[in-house]
Amino acid sequence: MALQFAVYVVIVQPPQVIREPLVLDCQQPEESGLSHTLTSHQPVLDTNTEIPITIINGQNDGPTLLITAGIHGGEYPGIAAAMELGRDTEPESISGCLIIIHPANIQSFWARSAFVTPDDGRNLNREFPGNANGTLSQKTAWLLSQYFFPLADFYADLHSGDIHEELYPYVYYPGLPNAEISAKAREAAMVLDMEFMVRSTATTGAYN
Repeated sequence: MALQFAVYVVIVQPPQVIREPLVLDCQQPEESGLSHTLTSHQPVLDTNTEIPITIINGQNDGPTLLITAGIHGGEYPGIAAAMELGRDTEPESISGCLIIIHPANIQSFWARSAFVTPDDGRNLNREFPGNANGTLSQKTAWLLSQYFFPLADFYADLHSGDIHEELYPYVYYPGLPNAEISAKAREAAMVLDMEFMVRSTATTGAYN
């Protein structure tokens, strides 16, 4: 069965944005006969903001991993790691589909803004599941929630110390879903071999 991802089509003329998503196939190798990497930009609904994404369709069949970085645009280590992962990962070396969004909060990234999106002063990580008719942060959260989260078998959200912060490495895993999902998330988190692992009970962040 083909995996799918959605992109909004922007007319490059005085500003008109097509609201309906164009659905593209991210096919498994046995269906497409090819492994490949696609690097593009995802427009945020009815705005001039475009989010960079990389999609890598692996050599073999497998699950889909979604990675976001830069939910807070000043958390540079995670953003750099995501960009390097998209650049250096060869399709022949993976199974399944890898979707990388780097950075999710592009406006905050370019503005060197800690925690909040300059356009609306909101913390993107507190706006999920978002609002298609809201502010830039709310529309970004809505886009991720509606068109990317449903594609993922696993989702990793890379955070880092923000501009003025020094952060010791650790990993959250969601503790509020059912026991089976929580156990699988904990097992996946253990692969990272971090000294500290935290069972999250938050309900408002992307990492849930």
